[in-house]
Amino acid sequence: MIVSDLGDPTFFEKFSLKKAANRHSVCTFRQRADEEKISVYQNAVGKKIHVSLNDGRPIFFGEVVEVVVEQNYGGIYAEIKAVSDSLKLDEKNETRIFQNPDKTFGNVLNDLRLNISNCKVNLEEFSAQKCPEIIFQHEETNFNFINRLAAWKCLRVWVKDTFQDTVELKVAACANDSPNNIEDEDIVRLKIGRRQKIHVAELVTEKYFELGRILNLGNNTRQYLITALEVYQKNGVDFVRYNLEEFKDLEPAALCNPEPLKLQATVLDVKDDKNFGRLKVQFEIEDKDTNKAWLPYRTPYGGMVFMPEKGDTVEVFYTSGECYVNSVLRTKILDEEFHKDVENEKYLGNNRNQRIFFREKSFEIKSFDTSIFMDDKKIVLSVGKNKVTLDEQGITMQTEGAFRSEVAKDFSNKVGGNMTNDVSKKISVKSGSEIVNDASSNFSVKSGGKFTAKASGAAQIGGSSVELG
Repeated sequence: MIVSDLGDPTFFEKFSLKKAANRHSVCTFRQRADEEKISVYQNAVGKKIHVSLNDGRPIFFGEVVEVVVEQNYGGIYAEIKAVSDSLKLDEKNETRIFQNPDKTFGNVLNDLRLNISNCKVNLEEFSAQKCPEIIFQHEETNFNFINRLAAWKCLRVWVKDTFQDTVELKVAACANDSPNNIEDEDIVRLKIGRRQKIHVAELVTEKYFELGRILNLGNNTRQYLITALEVYQKNGVDFVRYNLEEFKDLEPAALCNPEPLKLQATVLDVKDDKNFGRLKVQFEIEDKDTNKAWLPYRTPYGGMVFMPEKGDTVEVFYTSGECYVNSVLRTKILDEEFHKDVENEKYLGNNRNQRIFFREKSFEIKSFDTSIFMDDKKIVLSVGKNKVTLDEQGITMQTEGAFRSEVAKDFSNKVGGNMTNDVSKKISVKSGSEIVNDASSNFSVKSGGKFTAKASGAAQIGGSSVELG
């Protein structure tokens, strides 16, 4: 084993290189250090090293993350720990959403969208697979996010870190589907067993095969997948211990996050062509998809639905793989006069001074300066300072402006008692047909100005007594 770029490249008291599916590669070794080189080891954190077999074949490239220098009666020793550059994807939690219903996995797990600069994500044929589901990455590192989506699709993540300055995450069932043969004479130790439904094996040999390769073990008819390996030294000889599983399809893992998510978003569109009452929203977290998904709107009010409007801020829930809008959040301050009306009252309303009030003994609908008020004795219709009141006594109309009646056909007033029209200026009644005023008692028209009765045909005023003057 050869470790380049730090200390003695070939002499180790201990050496271990561990690789596993869905994990970073870790190389640790311990070697004697010369006193004059102690500072070299102490300053090695962040330094790149690469490991190769004795024949020069590279098997690891990574960065030193930990150094411990120990001095005892036997001398000075340095213990080094290096990790593959895939660790960079595990340093920061990210929160973003992928909601384009037409997206593929290549649109989600790509270097640009995940803002990855030091690592390439290789999806191969998996890249073109459709992914209509809404995908959340919530307080999750890119490395864990990639692993979660891979497990959901019955795949593994293989860290390929054998070449200098190059690290690749391959998302696939195996890293390479070309089988490799292990002959009986290659086997140092072999254990074969079963773990639940999966046949497993542990193989020790001097032969090195990269992680994710498929092995044929002698006469065994099953093909085994290298899911983990460890390169180590014993008595100066390099050995490789492989953890193997029967190569077969995995069981799918859950896509959704373990806990429900509650997020805020702005409504972009409410015109659902399918009339399902769905919405399109822009999330406040990173949401770069220009094509948005239609989200269901589910309120806690049973059959009563008040659809949000474009520009409203809404609360969105994501749970058990489902994403839906739950409620509208108030973001605007009510007008001061209107606020007096709603204080300590139960009401339904929106952000435009439109309310329905539910009081103990009355019910009222308000829209700006218009209202309909109802209690157990009356109904009042109001527009500004104009009112129409209906109660048991009759109908009262109040206005500070003009009063006009226009009838296309018949117009009839029938009064059981007195009927009085008292106007300080002009009263006008216009009909395209007949006008009848029928009173069983007195009928009086009083005008402070001019009174005109005009007919295009015959005009008749009759009675037991007619007074004009």
